[in-house]
Amino acid sequence: MLKNLKINNFVIINKLEINFNKGLTLFTGETGAGKSIIIDALGLTLGDRADTTMIGNNGNNAIIEAEFKLLPENKEMNEIIEKYDLPVEDDEINIRREVFKSGKSRVFFNDALLPISALKVIGNNLVEMHGQHDNQRILNSKNHLEYLDNYLPNDNKKENYFKIYTQFNKQYKDYVNLLKNRESFLQALELKIFHYNELSKIDPQKDELDNLIAELNILENSQKLVELSNDIATNIYENDESILSEIQNLHQKLKEINSIDNKNESLLREMDSVLISIGEIGQTLASYRDSIPHDNDRFEWLQERVGRINYLMRKYNRSYDELCEYYKLLKQEINEGTDFDSRLKSSKEKLELLRNKLQKAAIELHDQREQTAEKFSQNIKKKLLKLGMKDTNFRVEFSNKLASNDKYIKFKNEKVIPKNNGIDEIEFQIITNVGESYKPLVKVASGGEISRIMLAIKTVLAGADSIGTLIFDEIDSGVSGKIGRIVGEHIESLTKFHQVLCITHLPQIASLGKNHIFVDKFVEGKRTMTKVKVLNKEERIKEIASLLSGKNITNVTMQNAKELLEK
Repeated sequence: MLKNLKINNFVIINKLEINFNKGLTLFTGETGAGKSIIIDALGLTLGDRADTTMIGNNGNNAIIEAEFKLLPENKEMNEIIEKYDLPVEDDEINIRREVFKSGKSRVFFNDALLPISALKVIGNNLVEMHGQHDNQRILNSKNHLEYLDNYLPNDNKKENYFKIYTQFNKQYKDYVNLLKNRESFLQALELKIFHYNELSKIDPQKDELDNLIAELNILENSQKLVELSNDIATNIYENDESILSEIQNLHQKLKEINSIDNKNESLLREMDSVLISIGEIGQTLASYRDSIPHDNDRFEWLQERVGRINYLMRKYNRSYDELCEYYKLLKQEINEGTDFDSRLKSSKEKLELLRNKLQKAAIELHDQREQTAEKFSQNIKKKLLKLGMKDTNFRVEFSNKLASNDKYIKFKNEKVIPKNNGIDEIEFQIITNVGESYKPLVKVASGGEISRIMLAIKTVLAGADSIGTLIFDEIDSGVSGKIGRIVGEHIESLTKFHQVLCITHLPQIASLGKNHIFVDKFVEGKRTMTKVKVLNKEERIKEIASLLSGKNITNVTMQNAKELLEK
């Protein structure tokens, strides 16, 4: 619900603040006084497109601020608030829109910056505007399904259909891509097989290259390794004058010293360890020397294998680990892709399974829509009768589009196109005179009739949405007198479910509701500006009398105005 609107430096409004209440609020005033400008200002806080021509002459920017009471049951609104982590306290929100002469515009949601795209979603869930331009919406049959679906029972048939359709649509695309890309897929598979066969000749294994290079390095330097290890082993261990022999002599002398003076016991133990360590080193190097390979055939094989691996690494521009992974991946893809027809068959089977599920869901949704359409049509006819269209008949005409490819489901022995909202194409049709046949709404309804049809639909759907505020901007155009009063009563009936703001020139409508705001313009200096006034009962009577007779207000028109207000 809209609680407050502040407008600063917007078109001819210098500074304006309006408080709003529940129920029906009427706006009246002369043409050009600024009634629609107020609604346009509110529209900016709801995400309408900003224009620098909207900025008044009292500064470089226009600021419009609207305060709302948030509806907790509004799911889409809550999702936006959660997505952008917007601050909300006590279910109240404040939206401030600033428009600058530079062309820039910014939005604040409870003082937190908000993208314009998100503001549009929020605005659509806070306020719904109806005016002469909205009548064009009802003439477009593309919107009719949306109207009908708003009247559907909340039993998840539509959500269930959409869930299955999403799965079906994805599977259909996968299947079509398989068909479309079969030739290129087979060509790619042929190249993969070639690569795999080439790599399989060396069958690269993880960590193998490092081991091959290490072994090749040993064979390549075997003579040098023998000479070096032999020299060490001989000098340490095998010669009569070896290091080990010398240390053994020294060890014996230290032993004699210790027999005389045992203070050197620890040194003797350390020399024992040295003898053992040097002996082990000599033995180990001797064994190593004797084990060094001298296999020329192995050496040549290693050179050839390492060379082939390096060649393939350069060819495929991969490191050795990457080459091993590529080889493994090729094997997997070839195993999966060699039987393309099996993949195609499997994809087709999945598609048919989903097609059957989608067909069942589509028929259930269609049947529900048909039943709902009958009830919807009857209620619309009742409302139109009350709105003075007594010879009018209304119906919802169903049709389907036939499919020209494999994206279809069967319906009434025909292949029809499934869409994300079902298989139904619907159009509102009407008869306005006895003896005529049903025709599309656009071909038979006049401007005044369209306004009443729009109001009838909105009245029927009143309890089906969570929009807090409805605005009717001269939707009473084309009606007058008794019918105007009935139109007003229907607008007022919407206050059971919504806050309603209505701009009108009809006294029969202006006399309804509890809240009446008069919009006037005045000249200050050389500037024309807008002001508003909340009318009390006596002021309302005078304003309604003015709407009845213009400037020539008489006692009779005052009495008529009073009677209208008291009805």
